[in-house]
Amino acid sequence: MGTVDNILPLEALLNTTPLTIDVVIEDEWCGAFPVKAVETDATVLYLEQAGFFRFSARHRPAEVLIYRNTFLAWLGSLVGTCTSRVYFQVSEQSVVLLFLHASGLEASFADAVRLAGHIGEHDAYGFVPGIGIASGRVTVGFTAMRECHRASVFGQAFMLAAGCAAMRPDAAAAACISFPASEWNGRSLDELFPAHGEQGDGGGYQKKPRTWELGTPRRVDFPGMGMVEILDLGSFIHWAPEHSAERKAGEWFQELERKGLYRKPSR
Repeated sequence: MGTVDNILPLEALLNTTPLTIDVVIEDEWCGAFPVKAVETDATVLYLEQAGFFRFSARHRPAEVLIYRNTFLAWLGSLVGTCTSRVYFQVSEQSVVLLFLHASGLEASFADAVRLAGHIGEHDAYGFVPGIGIASGRVTVGFTAMRECHRASVFGQAFMLAAGCAAMRPDAAAAACISFPASEWNGRSLDELFPAHGEQGDGGGYQKKPRTWELGTPRRVDFPGMGMVEILDLGSFIHWAPEHSAERKAGEWFQELERKGLYRKPSR
């Protein structure tokens, strides 16, 4: 699937780009705190694992960690297909990918949609994340408590992408990519997902059927933003994985126990 040299933690953007804001604010009640940030145009790809909290309640903590890292390793193997520079942020039940392309938002949005397509088409472990995309001006900044710093994304594009991932349409699609309809901008599915051939039974190449279908625009009420017209790309090709990621996490944990690599903490 390519290399993953173009994916970096979100902190790398702040450490390698001239800061838009770099100040220390002196507050009467909470004391001094830094505000260090970069403001830029980018496309946000928000991946939500809606069942992660429920999964965490059913399984041992070490199994949850294995499950989470399986998801991130699988995701990282797909990002190498992008031409944009991609930065990532991992939160409790989501992963945020920030796309920056030298040619601007048109190219970064296309990269994000193509990667989302790969995610839906190669979901061999059955993660089925909610997928939301939105582009615009964002601020990437450090949030800090005392000496601990963590980079986060802020802005309307981030909130739109998160909302699109959470407000999946009530449809039978195996995978769904949702984004503001204004970003489609007359594109075609052939442009984003060009058809390619595969070896046929009788020799030669046969054109593969298109995986994704474009839905009908729908209006969604976003808190604080009002009504936003959303478009959805749906794939109706369902995976039938031999092993779900949930089962694999349990199997890996049992293997660690068997080999003595899990040291149960003493009470």
